[in-house]
Amino acid sequence: MGGTTYYWRVKAAGWGNGMSLWSEIWSFATINSTEAEEFTSDPPFMLYPNPVHTILYLYGLENEWTSISILSAEGKVLKQIHEKGIRHIDVGDLPDGIYIIEIMSDKKRFIEKMVKQ
Repeated sequence: MGGTTYYWRVKAAGWGNGMSLWSEIWSFATINSTEAEEFTSDPPFMLYPNPVHTILYLYGLENEWTSISILSAEGKVLKQIHEKGIRHIDVGDLPDGIYIIEIMSDKKRFIEKMVKQ
């Protein structure tokens, strides 16, 4: 069973003539803690190089269906990939910065920080 998707937007009070326009709509989804095991050490796969310039390589996911999300530091989903046997991700289009990589594979969840230079 899936988690919950939350949506929000903001509007600033006391700005200019009293109120700003509404921001864009943001969202994030949760998963039920019983659905995925989160690795805190020794994940069964490896991401390299980190820091990365253009291509982020993945080792250990060659035979599994995998969902990968790249999120900004603010939690906005920038890229999502769902495929079997993923070996690399092109991150050359992302600006330099710090990102969060979330990997879901065979009901296991792994979160890693990625630095793009």
